[in-house]
Amino acid sequence: MKQNSKWFKIGALSVILALGLGALYNYLPQQQPQLITFFEQERDLKDIHDIFKNNWYWLIASFPTYEPQYVDYMFKNKAAGLDPRHVGSLNIKVLRAGNELVGFVAYYMENWYEGRILFLAVNEKFRGKGYAEQLMKDAFGELKKLGATKLVLLTRVDNLRAQKIYNRLGFKEIKRDKEGFVHFEKLAQ
Repeated sequence: MKQNSKWFKIGALSVILALGLGALYNYLPQQQPQLITFFEQERDLKDIHDIFKNNWYWLIASFPTYEPQYVDYMFKNKAAGLDPRHVGSLNIKVLRAGNELVGFVAYYMENWYEGRILFLAVNEKFRGKGYAEQLMKDAFGELKKLGATKLVLLTRVDNLRAQKIYNRLGFKEIKRDKEGFVHFEKLAQ
């Protein structure tokens, strides 16, 4: 009988503790991501570098290892590549939670009717919460305002997580190239 009483007390104490912690969690202020805003170099560039450093393989095909000067050039000059004619063409939006960068999306008009998503990245800490989709939807809206009737992007063949997001957002796979990339497109609606 004493044994059962001991287990009952431990069980009751565990339930009370769990309820108390749950209530405390609900009343403590949570860091919620803020609105998606345009990139600010002074505020965002260091965090963007961190994401590139940790995800270089997924984000860049041109260089085999992390090249900070490449990231600096594109983000400081808002350039969709190294060609000086692309300076000013890249739009960059960020999503932050307090002082932390949740993620970013970078996009531009490839030509008068086609918008291209160049980068989409979410900090590992914030993945799986729908932030990539929020960033993509924001980019879609902005590209449509710029006149895009078609949206295009590419990702690595082995980036299955990204491919699921793109399929969920209505992108269709167009082709797989010999360099190991999947090309997607979607008509802007």
